[in-house]
Amino acid sequence: MRPLLIGIAVAILLILPFGLHFTDMEDLGLNQKTLGFTGVVLFGLWGSRGLIIQNAKIWHRERGKSVPTSWFLFFAFMFVSTYIYGAESHRFALLFQGAIRTFFHIPLIIGLAKFKKFGWFERWVLAALTLAIVLNILSEDKAWCYFVFSAGGIFASATQVFEIRKNGTGEVAWQFLAVYAASSIFWMLYGFAFQDWKVFVVSLGYLTVHAITLPTFFLAHRREQEAMTGELGP
Repeated sequence: MRPLLIGIAVAILLILPFGLHFTDMEDLGLNQKTLGFTGVVLFGLWGSRGLIIQNAKIWHRERGKSVPTSWFLFFAFMFVSTYIYGAESHRFALLFQGAIRTFFHIPLIIGLAKFKKFGWFERWVLAALTLAIVLNILSEDKAWCYFVFSAGGIFASATQVFEIRKNGTGEVAWQFLAVYAASSIFWMLYGFAFQDWKVFVVSLGYLTVHAITLPTFFLAHRREQEAMTGELGP
């Protein structure tokens, strides 16, 4: 609980410079705006909890086997883009989501760099994402940049399946994967209910990836357990 409280405190500190009046807090009630606001904040907290679990696994075992560096690098910058869009549109939920999720990606990326090491590919990805964020800041259409990052995350998250198939479950935390799958279901239903087809299509893409990733994880875990039992003998 303590890491999550620290993350919340950091997020609030990063939001304070924008004042206390936010466009997404206007007209809250039994409506679409309230549901969207609540979903972003709650999944921001729940997603952070998943990141805390994933962080703990990497730092406790001092390894990053099967944890795809490119996925977490991309998502770290994606949440920076979320924060930038939230700042421009003056939306508390997006500022909060972007700030707290970026915060918990930082130790995770440091852990992967320390224990898994960055090769030339990861360095190029880092450089490309840094350039993308600079262009995002300079762009006049930050909503479009946010959408591009969100859509690109589908392909980044798909790398997890290949890592598990190649190297087994390693230090992958299934709870983290489950959070992202639940989030995808929520936003897909949200997009369908309110006919927000951008949200629906992107969420469906994520859900498809996670619907493949989670069974792949548990099947690999089962094989590992069976192999371990076989090695121990009767």
